[in-house]
Amino acid sequence: MKISAFKTSLVPASARKTGKFLLAAKIALGKTVKEKGSLNIIFMNPREMRSLNKEFLGHDYDTDVISFSYDEKPAFGDVFVSVAQARRQAAEVGHSLLREILTLIIHGVLHLRGYRDDKPALKKKMFKEQDRLLNLL
Repeated sequence: MKISAFKTSLVPASARKTGKFLLAAKIALGKTVKEKGSLNIIFMNPREMRSLNKEFLGHDYDTDVISFSYDEKPAFGDVFVSVAQARRQAAEVGHSLLREILTLIIHGVLHLRGYRDDKPALKKKMFKEQDRLLNLL
């Protein structure tokens, strides 16, 4: 699997650790990392993320992470991360911006792998796996 990160210049220099972004994605991919295809991590500003969220999900607001899987083979997908939303969430929970970005990358990849968080039991399972993978970094 080819893993790439785009628009990393939107991430402040103190948190711009592209190697860690790619490692987080690789860890979250698990065994699927050996498959053919590509995974792209794209950082977004609030206007871009709001536009993407509105166009594809019908929500008119900035959000933290959106994932889209590819339909064709070889496949995988794109994980879009809002740097502004990551910054807000990092401040809310009291950890670094880098940690929040890594969390969002893992979360987005887990969605691509089929994890869901739209029901309490599924969300609990997904967040448990997300936290486990984050601790491997």
